[in-house]
Amino acid sequence: MPWFCGSKAGGWILDKCSYGKSIREGNTVFESKHPDCVGLFCFDHSSNHGAYAGDALVVSRMNLGPGGKDVPKMKAGWFTVNGIRVNQVRVNENGDPKGIKAVLQERGEWRDNLRLDCVTCPEGSSTCCGRKILGSQPDFKAQQSVLTEIVLRRGHT
Repeated sequence: MPWFCGSKAGGWILDKCSYGKSIREGNTVFESKHPDCVGLFCFDHSSNHGAYAGDALVVSRMNLGPGGKDVPKMKAGWFTVNGIRVNQVRVNENGDPKGIKAVLQERGEWRDNLRLDCVTCPEGSSTCCGRKILGSQPDFKAQQSVLTEIVLRRGHT
């Protein structure tokens, strides 16, 4: 059953505010018409389809230090130590979002004189600056778009 949305298809215009609501409603329509089926949802390459939830693990939203203007509180992440998964909260004792330095220190990945960003990152490097190191961590790499999270949470693919 093809289901189209967007301004040209007579459906919704998806923006930051209505995006999640629209896809949840689409899932609900599908589920009510096909209660015993798993949906396969396909999407075009609209930049909206790569949008992340407000609490997503997105390293570009973080500062080197704690808090800051427009820095969101992120959901808990995780890392492994000797094969054991360790959950990591993203707020400090004051309730401010942790910075990249604190997150990397807790993981044992911080080095003295490490910069937030490189002037020019070496090709293929994942250890040249704080953003690259944290962005290459498994929990940040596993972060999916809000669209994917919603579809998977509902049991579809």
